[in-house]
Amino acid sequence: MDEFVDNWGDYRESLLTHIATVGKLIKATIDGFTGLDAELAKELRKKEKKK
Repeated sequence: MDEFVDNWGDYRESLLTHIATVGKLIKATIDGFTGLDAELAKELRKKEKKK
């Protein structure tokens, strides 16, 4: 238990770095899907107007 407590600062910093990285990846994924969804919706509306 002492080892965990002694190294907690290092592990905490590493954990926070990894969490931040995952957060950035998730945001990029959301942004990508949001952009794609907007493009597809725009094209669908164009096709609906042509009918």
